[in-house]
Amino acid sequence: MPEFVEIRTEPEEAKPELDVSFELLDLDLLKPHEELDPNELEAFIESVTSSGIFWKAALVSKEGYVILDGHHRWAGLKKLNAKVMPCILLDYVNNPEVKVYTWYPFIVGSLNHLIDVLKNIKEIDIIYESSKDIIIEKVENMEAAFGLIHSDSNKDFILIVGDEDPYDLQKIIIKHLIDDQRIQLGYIDTIKGAEELLAQRKAVAYFVRRAPKKKEIVERASKGKVYPPKTTRHSLPFVPRKIHVPLDKLLNP
Repeated sequence: MPEFVEIRTEPEEAKPELDVSFELLDLDLLKPHEELDPNELEAFIESVTSSGIFWKAALVSKEGYVILDGHHRWAGLKKLNAKVMPCILLDYVNNPEVKVYTWYPFIVGSLNHLIDVLKNIKEIDIIYESSKDIIIEKVENMEAAFGLIHSDSNKDFILIVGDEDPYDLQKIIIKHLIDDQRIQLGYIDTIKGAEELLAQRKAVAYFVRRAPKKKEIVERASKGKVYPPKTTRHSLPFVPRKIHVPLDKLLNP
């Protein structure tokens, strides 16, 4: 499986770093809202077992105990048979200081192969579009699951549509991309950053998608439904300072 890649172009160090109180919450109380990336899950398990220290509290909404940031920590601890996880509880849905964005999947490899992979996914249809602005508008209006922006000036951009919920279609597409050994899937935090990857020839394409609304996230999680991996990227006006909780305390609270 290709190595997981995540690129941040908006530096967290620009925000103040604060000590924030956390609680040890029962893992079974918490509700995930997005699927996991298997590479990131294994990386967390390796890190926490080798160090014996849990250093980053999860962010959790007070509304419904939805995990906002920390899915792989939660799943990794469950896999290790832990009982609790350090969590920072946040007022969420009506809190303007907590913002939600998305990650943009990008592709390293062959653009032609990528398009062939998409054409062979039976649940989706491909619509060609020459205007990047129209691609973004239709995705924001939930008229398409994804918009594919690429670096080949001889090809139109692509809208990906289908009969299923757009986020369910995204899950199907991302699974095909993860399983394909000829391309590498990564994530970047901004469209501007994705455009720079194309300009620098560090990627051949990226996917535009709509960030879900906070109320949608809580409602979907409460129904036991999840979004594709790395659909959401939550931003606070501060950076919680690292914690230092022994793994043993989470295994045997």
